[in-house]
Amino acid sequence: MLFPEARVLGGAGLGEIAKWSVAVIAGLGAYDSVAGATTLTQLAPVPNSTAVPATSGVALSFVFQCTGTESKPKSWTVTGAIPNGLSHSNATNNTIDSITGIPTQTGSFPITVKAWEGSNGTGNVVSTSFTINVAAIDPAPEISIMQPAGSGLKDGKGKKSFGTATVGATGMIRKFTIKNTGSAHLTGLAVALDGAHAADFIVSAPAKSFLKPGASTNFNVTFMPSATGTRNAAIHVTSNDADENPFDIMLSGLGAAP
Repeated sequence: MLFPEARVLGGAGLGEIAKWSVAVIAGLGAYDSVAGATTLTQLAPVPNSTAVPATSGVALSFVFQCTGTESKPKSWTVTGAIPNGLSHSNATNNTIDSITGIPTQTGSFPITVKAWEGSNGTGNVVSTSFTINVAAIDPAPEISIMQPAGSGLKDGKGKKSFGTATVGATGMIRKFTIKNTGSAHLTGLAVALDGAHAADFIVSAPAKSFLKPGASTNFNVTFMPSATGTRNAAIHVTSNDADENPFDIMLSGLGAAP
């Protein structure tokens, strides 16, 4: 065993050394951060780090744990400025506690987490300082397509029906609305048409090729069957949306004999 106290053991008998060793080892189970017996560390999102990364508007679950004690902490406290939108879970009689929620302000927020041997912040204590670093969310465009207005479509799922139209005649005309629900400009808007019966559908270009956040524009699709039976096609709306480019919409209609 290597202890700083080893220098005073030279004159002690073997029996006394054994008694002293048992006493020290037993003491390691107490709330004794000085001796290194008790630790309070981060479990998530970055294990064992004192820095806690977060993003404004994104859910955070900051979990920490106290280990090396003879009994579970009866109470926990957090001092310092917790970012708006987050709250301390304040566990009782538990080795694990957390701060959770959706932060709504950015910046660095130093806090001190304490695990107490007794209830209501009493008795021996072990503490660790952490810093919650809340970054601003990166601005991004987000495309939303509705048909009819107010009814959102899902990219690549479902099919818009144009009903029945007489061969060679103009059938149903549907108006589609494109809206930018993101926080950056939605650019490069264009609509392409393909599929087995693409010639049976007429697509107009969007009125605008880019949209500011919250802005919207429209385009029309007209069904004009060239033959009887079911007619299928697809439209693809291109943009700078990172995960929905292109935005795919299936089309169908039924051609009827004159």
